[in-house]
Amino acid sequence: MCGGARGISSARSAVKHVRDGSASPRETDLAMRLLLPSCHGGFGLPDAVLNYRIDLSVRARAFSRGNYYVADLCWPHAKLAIEYDSDLHLTSDQLSHDAVKRAALEAEGYKVITVTRKQLNDPLEMLKVAKQAAHRLGRRIRPQSGRFEKEQRALFRLA
Repeated sequence: MCGGARGISSARSAVKHVRDGSASPRETDLAMRLLLPSCHGGFGLPDAVLNYRIDLSVRARAFSRGNYYVADLCWPHAKLAIEYDSDLHLTSDQLSHDAVKRAALEAEGYKVITVTRKQLNDPLEMLKVAKQAAHRLGRRIRPQSGRFEKEQRALFRLA
């Protein structure tokens, strides 16, 4: 078909890292930075489920306004959820909703890590987030690629 097309090998390499289910460009950005292997500038965390529905127990519903919440990035087996909190549409209602959601997920046994736009755009802050997540997942962040810093700078420039 397009075997000789320019860039096809790069596209084939990139497509295996595409994750289904993102609800926004910033969620995609967050997932890329955390999940891509270090040879592509990411932190190499294992696969997460994007926009994963977490049904709440009766106990957790006491903290919530509904029967379930959707986590931006989730590792259900480790009960880890990472939430992107935008500051662009911040209202007191949104702050309240986010706080209630975190309380309900924590009552359900989840570790909830919140990432802001400022953190997402700062490689050192994202390293801290990645280390917290890795700890919960029983992993360590250890970039194996000699090109890691160069690739990470390129990845962070994409935003």
